[in-house]
Amino acid sequence: MRQKRMMIVITFAAVQLFGIPASAAANGPVERIVERHHQTEIIEAVTDDVCGEVGGGLGLRSGVYRMVETGHTKITVFEDRFQVIDVENGTFSYDFDDPSIPDVSGYRYSSPFSAVVNKNDNVLITQILHEHLPGTPDGIRIWERYHLTWKDGEPFVERYFFKVTGCP
Repeated sequence: MRQKRMMIVITFAAVQLFGIPASAAANGPVERIVERHHQTEIIEAVTDDVCGEVGGGLGLRSGVYRMVETGHTKITVFEDRFQVIDVENGTFSYDFDDPSIPDVSGYRYSSPFSAVVNKNDNVLITQILHEHLPGTPDGIRIWERYHLTWKDGEPFVERYFFKVTGCP
């Protein structure tokens, strides 16, 4: 969810930064802005466990989360809409505070994101996150999906899905 919130902020900031309000994008020329970032590192302290009480409860598996990602962001202005597409892929690891829990590395994730703002200032946002954690037999899998349709100045459709499989 933290990436989704960040992309939503980036999307609307880009609209204002480039001076392309959604209503004006309908009249502007077609333009594309592409940004690629490689080996971006994010480090964060964590205190929770996706498996909840099964994994030992809040705080037991606290430690340091380290993520290295590669991404591709494309902002496109069409005659009738403004579109942002962002795809992130990467690996992450955990350095647990508890020395009895072995540290892990090499977890993988993918996270495509898209946002469209049309000439009526309506917004469509979609975010999908899929994490692959090692384990037996198939490891832990985390799916997170978010969809928001903003119409006439208010949320019209909002859906959130979260699923975890493979917890011990």
